Amino acid sequence: MILGAALALVVQAATVEQWTHWTHLGCVGAIALKESLLVAGTSGGVAFGTLSGTQIVWDSVWTYPGELPHSDVRAAVFDTVGTLWIGTWGGGLDAWEPDGDHYHFGQLEGLPIGQQVGCVLPDTSVFAGTRQGLAIRDFGYFQVWTQQNTGGGLPGNNVTALVSCDSGLFVGTASGVSLLRSGMYPGDLESWVTYPEMLGRNLRGMCRSGDTLWAATESGLDYLAPGGSWTRLTGYTGSSPLCLAAVGGILAAGENGSVEVRQDGSWSSWAVPPGMVVRALVMPSEGVALAGLNTNLSSTRDFGYGIACGWNGYWGVSSPEGLQANDLRAVDTGPGGDCWVSTNHRGIAVLHDGGWTAFEGRLPNDHQIFALECLDGGSVFAAPYHYGLGWLDWAGTPDTADDSGFSWSKGNSGLLNDQVTSISASPSGTVWFGMEPYFATPEEPSGVSRLEWTEGDQVSASWSGWTAGDGLPSGRVGAVEDAGAGTAWAGTESGLALLGPGDGEVQAVYGASEGLPSADVRALLRTRSGRLYIGTTSGMAVIEGPGVQPAPVTGVTGTVSSLCEDHLGGVWAASSDGLYRIAWNGTIETYTPVNSPLLSLSVTGLSADPGEGAVYAATSDNGLWRLSLGQGTAGDGSRAFLYPNPFLPGRGEVLGLAGIPDEPFTFRVFDLTGGLVYESALPGRDDLAWNGLDAGGEPVASGIYIVEAGLADQTLLLKLAVVR
Repeated sequence: MILGAALALVVQAATVEQWTHWTHLGCVGAIALKESLLVAGTSGGVAFGTLSGTQIVWDSVWTYPGELPHSDVRAAVFDTVGTLWIGTWGGGLDAWEPDGDHYHFGQLEGLPIGQQVGCVLPDTSVFAGTRQGLAIRDFGYFQVWTQQNTGGGLPGNNVTALVSCDSGLFVGTASGVSLLRSGMYPGDLESWVTYPEMLGRNLRGMCRSGDTLWAATESGLDYLAPGGSWTRLTGYTGSSPLCLAAVGGILAAGENGSVEVRQDGSWSSWAVPPGMVVRALVMPSEGVALAGLNTNLSSTRDFGYGIACGWNGYWGVSSPEGLQANDLRAVDTGPGGDCWVSTNHRGIAVLHDGGWTAFEGRLPNDHQIFALECLDGGSVFAAPYHYGLGWLDWAGTPDTADDSGFSWSKGNSGLLNDQVTSISASPSGTVWFGMEPYFATPEEPSGVSRLEWTEGDQVSASWSGWTAGDGLPSGRVGAVEDAGAGTAWAGTESGLALLGPGDGEVQAVYGASEGLPSADVRALLRTRSGRLYIGTTSGMAVIEGPGVQPAPVTGVTGTVSSLCEDHLGGVWAASSDGLYRIAWNGTIETYTPVNSPLLSLSVTGLSADPGEGAVYAATSDNGLWRLSLGQGTAGDGSRAFLYPNPFLPGRGEVLGLAGIPDEPFTFRVFDLTGGLVYESALPGRDDLAWNGLDAGGEPVASGIYIVEAGLADQTLLLKLAVVR
């Protein structure tokens, strides 16, 4: 019998079919109101809500890629006809008219190359404050005015605030403020009124209150009365205001930790939630104030609590739903396809069925969670730096009170210290932890700890450890990777080592002289085929098998910080120079902000979801990306495929089967005459790893073969090309 003569050879590629982006929407830097419609510009996009009294009901979201050219929104304002103007930090300026028409303004429309828009004023012309000058739109095109081409009329190029008045346009910059007279040409110095008394002051915001103009600077409040000069206000109760708002005779300034309010000539301080600074402030009427909240832990707008809405210090705080921070530190995919992430300041979170559940206050500490690992039983280890380990068993509901967990530290476990930098778990239950010494106690023990236990049972835990005294190249470990049979690879700042199986046993050590691009190892990945990929500060190397020296991976450069393997056997590497995918045949795809939706190369973690055919990329500044590669390994058999196909077993590859249920099945390989070449009974889809040897252990010849997959309710026939 000749099988499969009409079967087509399916070659699976891994071009990214879709980019999905999850961002944090609680870091509010701009607020616009049109009647009850509220628009919040955040570091993760635009959130829309309805304002009723002091209550906000959140509705829809715009982000990138999608409605916006960039997710970091710095300006939002309605003009007099109801057009919504949105300025982004890196994506330019966009306008949505009431009838739904949308217009984008970028470099082609005259904006500076950086397209960093921090403020917008649609008036008789459209004025946009950018980091590279004042952009003025007349007749559909922007022209950019700088300190140089205004003859010094503009005190600086980083335009931070715009206020119109009868006499012209006040332009605040990071170097001072000036007035562009109405109807005058910006290229003439005589068109500008300059204020030497403000030269060198960094303006953060401006507003008018009555006939007085107010300016928030990094060192206090200044005001300009009619016919006078700028004067520093004495008696101001704040220190470094960030934004201003006024209504009636009331003036308010957003500060670190408060809103300072001047009413009837006296100041009062309205505290906002601890740890928050106010970067946006709106007072639609007396009795209602809206304050955009940002963390005071960084200047990169990593997270915030949304908007504080209230009066006289009585606030209700409201934030759109979603990812709780943009500064992610690690990512891992659980056995059921749930995606877990850790953050720099707000604990960990899980993406389940399209929604996020956050865990704050459930770990020993919520800050600097550099390592995260999902275990086969569904639980997760998370490691807040300098606070040991937290173990969490999530019950799968938004109510985190029904979850169980515990904490381990060097005092109640076999951890060498409390600075866990990496974690790797094996299917057998062994978990490896890489550590580094704390900066204040460099002499403390450090290296690798191995945990053998029954998942979740603290009593069953058995520990062993490795330090530099046992032969580790260094006690400062940046990566660990389980290698099976009680062994693991450890990447340190001074080289790579193979540990175990015996306690304290070091089998081999590799450094730059043995073929590593750099001895400083930052990431490790052991593939299904048994290869070990090594990410270093100077590129990447691979060890093809036991006893083989490292060989460089040509085409991958920079500091490689994270690695993962996708469902087709492709290896992904995140580096300072690009996001790379190394295919089974050695070809390399490179993704950067130039040729992909990526906003930066600040990728801190990678994880693959084989069942869905996706790769997750966590970033330190723009949240989480999901790269969909097409069909994953899960399926009902109707779209089953073999990978890689063509199959090159001589290169050390192993064959996989995707698009079928994860259930026991029989795997058979036939030649075109119907002769049985190989067969095996497997417990599940992911257990198939055929190495190209026949039943007698001999390599099969190059040619076309037919693969039979016998499932519980169907038998599939697939064509396979073997190339040697």
